[in-house]
Amino acid sequence: MELVIGIIFAALITWIFSRYYYRRANHDQNELFNKIPEYIRQGIINDQRDRLTVKELNKLIRSKTIDQHKEGIKKFKACPKCGSRNITIGRDIVDVDADGDQESGPIFTPIYADTITCEDCKWTKNEFDDLEV
Repeated sequence: MELVIGIIFAALITWIFSRYYYRRANHDQNELFNKIPEYIRQGIINDQRDRLTVKELNKLIRSKTIDQHKEGIKKFKACPKCGSRNITIGRDIVDVDADGDQESGPIFTPIYADTITCEDCKWTKNEFDDLEV
């Protein structure tokens, strides 16, 4: 009888510890997974590999953010900072060239550049910036 009670007690203690660590690990995984934008999560879920190296994960993220067939700021499919697809491309003044050799005073010539802006997080880049992500 004591043997049966001991086995039941040991099984109960084991179950309690297992349940605690299972819930803790599950919570940690959910917390980590929720930090990743939805479109990246879907890419990870749809990937057929069992494990991803850091290099493979970076390549996956770049494929969801950048169109490799385009150049300059037009290559961005999504914001590399927040993942939003709510991005706009426009033309803005990025600098002013002042020519001071004129008799009537300096002439200011605006320098324009194509600019991309995320409407959600306000991340911005122009064609003169280093466009690597």
